[in-house]
Amino acid sequence: MIVEILPGFYKVEIPAPDNHSKATNSHIIKSEERSLIIDTGVNREKYMKVMHAILKKLKIEPLKADFFVTHSHPDHFGLTMQFATETSCIYLNQKEAETISMLNKSDYLDDGFKFVLMHGYLKTN
Repeated sequence: MIVEILPGFYKVEIPAPDNHSKATNSHIIKSEERSLIIDTGVNREKYMKVMHAILKKLKIEPLKADFFVTHSHPDHFGLTMQFATETSCIYLNQKEAETISMLNKSDYLDDGFKFVLMHGYLKTN
């Protein structure tokens, strides 16, 4: 489901019947230069197909998209790794940034956090 809230600002529902909430609300701010996708849904092929269809319908190219993840639950962060490209920026809130920063100073980083660091969301020493 795609609902245009304001011109160029969309609310989209990514179905997640396996999840207790049954869907993830994603928001998209569309721009000719770069679009911003806020939360992406669970990293599963069936949900990825839904997001692909939404981006196609809205005529948004992943090469021209950045991502904002409201928090690091799989139903909000999961597909970010599938859609972000080398040109994408990934944004998180300060609390998530601090968590990633702490993890970066330890020997543990999962692939998702490594991906976020690689895409310049957080600069580390």
